[in-house]
Amino acid sequence: MRLAGALSSMHDGELPAWKDLRDAATILFGHGELSVVAEALARTDIGTAIGSLPEGVSQTPIQDDLNRELSRLKLGKYKTLVATDLELDLRENRSVKSAESAFLDLHRSVLFHRLALLGIRFARKQHRRQADATWAEHWVLQWSPEAEIEIVEATIKGETVEMAAAYAIHEQLLACEDIADAARLIRQAGECGLPQVAGQAVAALQRLAVDAGSFAQIAQTQRELSVLIQYGSVRRIDTEPLLPILRQLFLRGCLMLLDASGCNDDAATEMMAAVGAVNAVAQEHYAEVDEPLWLEKLKALAVRDDRNPRLSGYAFSILLERNEAGEETFSSEVARRLSPGMEVDLGAGWFEGLSMRNRYALLSRDYLWRHLDDYIGGLEPEPFKRSLVYLRRAFGAFEPREKAAIAELLGEIWGTGAEQSGEALQRPLDEEEKERLDEINEFDFGDL
Repeated sequence: MRLAGALSSMHDGELPAWKDLRDAATILFGHGELSVVAEALARTDIGTAIGSLPEGVSQTPIQDDLNRELSRLKLGKYKTLVATDLELDLRENRSVKSAESAFLDLHRSVLFHRLALLGIRFARKQHRRQADATWAEHWVLQWSPEAEIEIVEATIKGETVEMAAAYAIHEQLLACEDIADAARLIRQAGECGLPQVAGQAVAALQRLAVDAGSFAQIAQTQRELSVLIQYGSVRRIDTEPLLPILRQLFLRGCLMLLDASGCNDDAATEMMAAVGAVNAVAQEHYAEVDEPLWLEKLKALAVRDDRNPRLSGYAFSILLERNEAGEETFSSEVARRLSPGMEVDLGAGWFEGLSMRNRYALLSRDYLWRHLDDYIGGLEPEPFKRSLVYLRRAFGAFEPREKAAIAELLGEIWGTGAEQSGEALQRPLDEEEKERLDEINEFDFGDL
């Protein structure tokens, strides 16, 4: 109160105003940070309780439907201004008697996804990274006056939350011209518990798949379908109609791989993500798709010199990861790629692609680092500077512990001792080294 009074006197006030009290609380309780005391101030200023109309008082049909759903799913207590976390387990709860209770969390998830689709800010899904994220969901629930307005606005789409969500997906389907978007809509229809709309989205996907011509779109679509097929049983979705489409798109992706890999470095980044997605589909659905054909195409890309070198290296890293390339094959390919006769852009770019996956597999092969050391040591000054474009970009993605392991490997190769070399390579640059680095940064790389 003394601080609030002092703040008030600074603008010629006789008594502290509301703003003075808030500023004093922020300074003393929040140490100057409003975020620390924001929730407490909200509780004090206006409270967190939300009024309600008694039953029988006229509301829009969709408001009545939402209130019934919140009551049925035991979510009424979350309709407050305070954000609350809610963990959902979508699997069947076999310890209860009724079917409604057994799938309570699944039904809650369906409602939350429908509200999110309609843009009603009541439930926000938080991303999870653990392996069981397909059946476990984390939501943050917080009601607001804006959410009340948004649910009223949704009345134009339907009289119930289910009807409004179905109409929203139907609208997007009418404007859909991309197979990846169609696959996303199939997933959304499944998450929202709308099997009829999902059937419409499957039909749209089949129609668009006939003319699909982008490898990246095909790969993204396969990934969406793969997730649906793998975990459709959790949401009780019929995934049988999706299998023929997945096979068709997988075959087309395999046949397009080599041609699509003749791209520039800007497009290669997107292509690498697409190749990784198709490879994941091949591993997860090996019984449904032609996995041997995919491995055949990867091997063809891995040895091609007329494709983007980063993609060739990335393909070779997948083959290493899947034990489709032995030590002898790897050693000979490294020797060929990292040789004086190979263009420096191709050799260094290939190594960058190789380092994008499973770096521990690379760290366990000391002959790779011997070849790389001989290759860099044999470069002339100008080609060496050009190679740094790729090498610095490749090593920039390594974690500190991986860089330390490389330093130790090089110490053993140079005979200077792993520990001493590691310390030397990890120490800060001196002034002379910084000047030389600046010269490299100013090097004209032409059209690279």
